[in-house]
Amino acid sequence: MNTREFVKLLLKSNPEERNPLRIRLIIIAWIYPTQNSFLFIQRKERYAKLNIDKHLILIKGEDKTESISRCTYANGKWHVVFAKDKTYSYNYNNVQWLKNPVSLDPAATIVYRSDQPLSGIKKILVFDDYIRICFVTGFKKVY
Repeated sequence: MNTREFVKLLLKSNPEERNPLRIRLIIIAWIYPTQNSFLFIQRKERYAKLNIDKHLILIKGEDKTESISRCTYANGKWHVVFAKDKTYSYNYNNVQWLKNPVSLDPAATIVYRSDQPLSGIKKILVFDDYIRICFVTGFKKVY
């Protein structure tokens, strides 16, 4: 299998694995299968952030999605790795991980807060009981 066939196979894989940086690193590891290239991949992936368009992670009721690089559940506890490679363990009840939101069209939806319409909305993502609003300024808020 040559590099081009490998890339095509990789692109047919899971959509969450189509991150260009991840694909580039996997190709490096495939072309140069040394222990150093795999270590390079592991180091780079640790600092990747979760996609806030697909995930909402609340720790003790506060949105921490943007600062988390990995979150796993094992032995009755959540193990959360933050962007600076610090790992913390949390009780099961302290972490809520919501996935696959429903996206609403901001042009066709009016969002009110305290009886006042919000303006400058870029995205509206509905995660079960929570709504993440992304504004054109880059500010994000969970309600």
